[in-house]
Amino acid sequence: METDNIEKLEKLENQIKVFLNEKKIDSQLNYCLKQTTFHSAIIIAAKAINENKKIHPHQRKNGRKSLDLFSLEIIKIEEELNKAVTFDEIFDLICLIKVDRISKLAFYDTSYRIGCYKNIFPDKIYLHSGTLIGAKRLNLPVKGKNKLDLSELPIIFKTLNMAPYQIEDFLCHCKDKF
Repeated sequence: METDNIEKLEKLENQIKVFLNEKKIDSQLNYCLKQTTFHSAIIIAAKAINENKKIHPHQRKNGRKSLDLFSLEIIKIEEELNKAVTFDEIFDLICLIKVDRISKLAFYDTSYRIGCYKNIFPDKIYLHSGTLIGAKRLNLPVKGKNKLDLSELPIIFKTLNMAPYQIEDFLCHCKDKF
């Protein structure tokens, strides 16, 4: 039985290392970070676009029209977002916005882009869409939760010095490999 656990941890470690080595650049995040004002950064973050106006794959199903409406709503809370000092504050503010077709994943990704612009990062793993599926497949304690603390994860994530946003990304992108 212990051999099975060791093999599972070794497989997980290898999957993480492959993921970290193959991680692609997020052109939508980079475009957001290039903005010279917070105002333009939150608009780009909400629209999920890069320099060529291409929508991030995560947000394509939301549709350009909904993302445009979403950005108009975010502008209304710009002052509150600018005052936010934690990722939770940013995320909670973004989640208050109601626009048809905007998903939980869009709330997280938009919050993440805005947080990055402000140099504020999540300290927990947010469970949504693919991340939740990946966490369930790894038998992580997700029942009734919308986020996980680092202490609830296998030690390998800490050993590899992964930040919560990297773990979130890994769980989502590798959900079908567990």
